[in-house]
Amino acid sequence: MAVPGPAGDGLPLSPQADHAVPRPAAVDIMRFHNGRILTMWEVSAMAAGSKSNQPVVKSAGAALDRFKYEAAQELGLNVQPGSYWGDLPARQCGAVGGHMVRKLIEVAEQHLGQ
Repeated sequence: MAVPGPAGDGLPLSPQADHAVPRPAAVDIMRFHNGRILTMWEVSAMAAGSKSNQPVVKSAGAALDRFKYEAAQELGLNVQPGSYWGDLPARQCGAVGGHMVRKLIEVAEQHLGQ
């Protein structure tokens, strides 16, 4: 049975003791990364430094953009090159990326099989 904690915060009492179960603050929540525990601040800093949306081969940017619209068209999405994608649900945008990955893996497998 959940009984409000002594601070009146509504947290349940621990079954073994008569004190509230401690809850971590947002800054204290931790994540594991390569066997090391990271704070949320470190996780945020890692994500902020990520530039993974840049093509490795700079000249491939235009081809990848065309490929994206081709994949969207194959999925039945009506998007035009250079158009705004913000009105599309995230599920549909993610489906385009997933379709691109599947096609790239298919090409890589064909290349490796030769």
